[in-house]
Amino acid sequence: MARTIDVRAHQRKRGAILDILERLIATKGYDQLTIADIMSGGAISKGAFYHYFRSKSEVLSALLERRVNAWRDVLIPVVEADRPALPRLREFFHVIAEQKTTDNAFLLEVAAPVFADENVLVYARTRRAAAELFIPLVQQLLEDARREGSVQMDDAEATAEVVISLIQDLSDRIGRALVAMAQGADEPNRLQRIAAAHLDALHRVLGVEPGVLDFLEPEMLEAWAAAAQGRQMEKRR
Repeated sequence: MARTIDVRAHQRKRGAILDILERLIATKGYDQLTIADIMSGGAISKGAFYHYFRSKSEVLSALLERRVNAWRDVLIPVVEADRPALPRLREFFHVIAEQKTTDNAFLLEVAAPVFADENVLVYARTRRAAAELFIPLVQQLLEDARREGSVQMDDAEATAEVVISLIQDLSDRIGRALVAMAQGADEPNRLQRIAAAHLDALHRVLGVEPGVLDFLEPEMLEAWAAAAQGRQMEKRR
């Protein structure tokens, strides 16, 4: 007789293991972390690890997926709020930026591995998963904006896909710049230029006045740059 799997128990156990793995990454670093480190001390048995994950890169993918899902949970009330659509769209992207600011220690630790050639599938899978979650939410906001007359478009779904692609490209460019900064190969003011160019493009795509959708505050960019520079100083010690 086949064994029945308790899905909720399985998810709880997997989540608990991810909590342990994330703490190990925070203390040891993703690149330095080995499967042997994960097994050491009996925190996670070999059998338990390989029951839930096939490799270290799968752990990375799972941790990123967990964050993307958590961000979506925070964004739903923004989408459903009883306010004009464009302010909600700005808040939508601002909330994502706030979440990334809160998580910048973890995100900076895993950024270089995510962009590495050996993790190209992790990168692609995470980007696709985020797009699938966020496009319907942005589409809803754009449909509301069209009904209000604050934007003009023929196809809200296709426009949402363009908007999310643009925002993901912005995140990608900033992430790579922060990795370079942590390695001492880039300048903090580059973040401002990247943000300005992409925000200008966002306003042009939607045909709204400049500044209406500006969601990246200078303080956020400064906090990310400071965190990247802090990592650079740690590496020099």
